[in-house]
Amino acid sequence: MENPNKFLQKIISDPDIILLLNSIYDGVYIVNREREILFWNKGAEKLTGHQAKDVTNHRCSDNILDHIDENGNLLCNGNCPLAECMMLDKNTERKVYPLSRDKRRFPVLTRVGPIKDHNGEMLEQLKFSGISQRRRTAYITGQIQQPDKKICINNNL
Repeated sequence: MENPNKFLQKIISDPDIILLLNSIYDGVYIVNREREILFWNKGAEKLTGHQAKDVTNHRCSDNILDHIDENGNLLCNGNCPLAECMMLDKNTERKVYPLSRDKRRFPVLTRVGPIKDHNGEMLEQLKFSGISQRRRTAYITGQIQQPDKKICINNNL
């Protein structure tokens, strides 16, 4: 198996791959096994307001995204889709509410999948977090409700 760090460095330093990933409308980010963000595309910047320079080399649980579920449960320390993907070695999908740069929650259907080598061995994780800009605009204008603020009071809603 190829060294995971070498393989990942090849991906995130290749200008053609970066161009491709940045052209994807959805937010895409790549994390290592410690759930540290190694790559953050332009779509993720537009959706969350977080710039790549502010999130790379941080874990998403480092008071940046602080994903919660519909009931206000913090996912980073328990029911994390990334951890589930790593543990089960399969794609996962879940509706989550990350925290934007302006401290607002918004709904995202997050899809997480493992990055595997040519032999099918899991190297790292590739996380796709997607929500259409139209839906985000509807959310910001109040057409979509936030999760219950009473439940999320400690999550800066």
